[in-house]
Amino acid sequence: MFFGIGEGADGARRRVRVLLVFAASMCSVVLIAPTAEAFDTCANAAQREGRSAGLPDCRAYELVSPDSNHAFITPGAGGTTSVSGDAMVYGMNDAPASASSAVALFNPVLARRDPSTGWSGAGLAPPLRGPVTSYQPIALVLGVSRDFSATLVTTTQPIDGAPRQAGYKVYRGRIGGGYQSLTPVGGNGVLTTFGAATADFSHVYFTAPAAQVEVDPVAGGNTYSWSADGGLHLMGILPDETPAPNGATLVGTIVGPVSENGTRALFRADGVLYVRIDDARTVEVGGPFVIDPGSPPLSDQAGITSDGKTVLFTSRAELTSDANTGPLQAGRDLYSYDVATRTLKDLTPDSDPADAAKGADVGNVLGATANGSYIYFTATGQLAPGAPRGRRSLYFWHDGAIRFVADAEGMYNDNYNAGYPQFDVTPDGRQVLFASVDPLTSYDNVDPVTHQPHVELFTATPDGGLECVSCRTDGTAPTGDALMPQGQLGRTGLLSEDHRRVFFSSTDAVVPQAAGGVPQIFEYENGNVSAISPLGSTAGADLLAVSPSGDDVFFKTAEGLLPNADSGPGAVIDARVGGGFPMPQSRCSGVSCRAAATPASVPLVAATSALSGDGDVPNADAGSRTAARVSVAKVKTIRGTAGALMVSVPGKGRLTVSGAGLQTRRSNLSRARAVDVRLVLTAKAARVLRQRRLLKTKAKVTFVAKAGATSTSTVSVTFRSSSARKGR
Repeated sequence: MFFGIGEGADGARRRVRVLLVFAASMCSVVLIAPTAEAFDTCANAAQREGRSAGLPDCRAYELVSPDSNHAFITPGAGGTTSVSGDAMVYGMNDAPASASSAVALFNPVLARRDPSTGWSGAGLAPPLRGPVTSYQPIALVLGVSRDFSATLVTTTQPIDGAPRQAGYKVYRGRIGGGYQSLTPVGGNGVLTTFGAATADFSHVYFTAPAAQVEVDPVAGGNTYSWSADGGLHLMGILPDETPAPNGATLVGTIVGPVSENGTRALFRADGVLYVRIDDARTVEVGGPFVIDPGSPPLSDQAGITSDGKTVLFTSRAELTSDANTGPLQAGRDLYSYDVATRTLKDLTPDSDPADAAKGADVGNVLGATANGSYIYFTATGQLAPGAPRGRRSLYFWHDGAIRFVADAEGMYNDNYNAGYPQFDVTPDGRQVLFASVDPLTSYDNVDPVTHQPHVELFTATPDGGLECVSCRTDGTAPTGDALMPQGQLGRTGLLSEDHRRVFFSSTDAVVPQAAGGVPQIFEYENGNVSAISPLGSTAGADLLAVSPSGDDVFFKTAEGLLPNADSGPGAVIDARVGGGFPMPQSRCSGVSCRAAATPASVPLVAATSALSGDGDVPNADAGSRTAARVSVAKVKTIRGTAGALMVSVPGKGRLTVSGAGLQTRRSNLSRARAVDVRLVLTAKAARVLRQRRLLKTKAKVTFVAKAGATSTSTVSVTFRSSSARKGR
């Protein structure tokens, strides 16, 4: 549900650089060491002092989330950024502790940048009546529009002013201006799910928790279409204008499920694909003009192009005269269907006798441009020169021709991606990024201790260019994996639209100064690798979003990079080209923070209440409130993935223990006493521990007294594997 585009220019700069050249392989890179510069000629040199010194491209750190005091920023939920990078949405996994607003599993916050005062944000969960007493999702933000103008919300509360009605209803919220009910009937038991929408949410597709129209044959969970012009409609209507008896679901696993203007939607009903047009008529994909009418095009993957003209799908059925999926239909072919002319075309016909058993045997369609002009997929059939026989290969289709890109066998690995390849493609289709454990260049990616290969990231272009962007700059063997954060369909945003920059995470020491074992963020540009997150940090960093130009890189970290970036278990940071502010940012909290969330022309009236509460808690450093402080005993090395932490609290209040790689623990205490807090690694950190056998992190202990004073303490923690077994 998150999207974004932009372009920026590098400032002139002169730096002291350490050049390490490994020229013997296609993985060769030059290291730009992110150390303090002897002479910084960037226009924002004053803002680059401190932790920003040495960042590439005249970048400087900016605090995006000063309002997230004690609210845990959702790990792995990702985010989205505007075209310019001046606005972004990130998620919290709950509202602040005392907020009388929505308690949500995903509570999005819209942050906006003012060039003179900095970033400020406002929660997008709706204001609710009465206090919150439970962590049940009585309100849930399902989606935020691509232009940041609207939200889709489901709640049991009558937020549109209507009389209270039992069950969940669906609302479209205008950021800055109230809510509109989309469903007349509330429903229990089946929560609404977001399907697809136009950029401004003027046309939205979603499943409803109860039947909204009399003709709906499904009691709950069927898919509906709502538009500002046409109102609410049942989407799953068959070509004879009768409702699909078992309901319908949107399909968009290759390209999107709906056209850009929202008027055409691809859905599946009882295994058959259909296109609903203008909420008025339906076309069956492929039929009845297929070579074998007895074999309906049961699809594994499908999507409709942004212009709504073409449906792409894979099927085991031989639907055209040149199709070949083997005598037992054991393979798959990739098809395109022209909605206007109702013509079907096999994009991967394979008549090679060596491939007779399965034909092309298309595996995964990994990415495609919005108009379907470039399509990237894997297949075991030998469909182009250079492809290895009998192995999965990565191909791309363009203008009727198929070309080989790279060996794809190493893209499938249950150890790091559950057997589904990680992939990204630029909007023009001219550059791709993918992960593999195979050594596709001359760089040796085998761990010297475990003797197992590590995941590396590669870029490829249609002209045959192939580069390793995550390989170690000095050519030494890796001890960690490169990572691609989970993103939207075929688009993680790690590639800048001008093809110059690639952004990625890695637990490996990609550059010599990096601390391995925890995720760090790097930028690859013209053979150079630079660190975006602070090198040597044991807190690590989680990549959230990148603006299309690559000028803004948003990440979450518990590392205190800026004076007021140490509130709560983590903060959102923007490493921005030409960034920084002329005056130091002051702590933003409560009403004043929410009021500054947006320029006056776009007020966030309806979104403000989700950031009340903990954002108003005074800082422990504020004068007389520093007397009673929390203290933590030093921790000996912990064997295994769990251990104890001794904490002494000064009185009644709320205790939170968190840290990179640690499960967050919260307790409400009634008096001053010493307590044992159990430290447990997250599943991801536990995997790192098994690989490295040693993991260092920091536990941050925060105590909020009943009177409002806050104190924190941090202790270093070392975990060692309890098993003598080596390897992973």
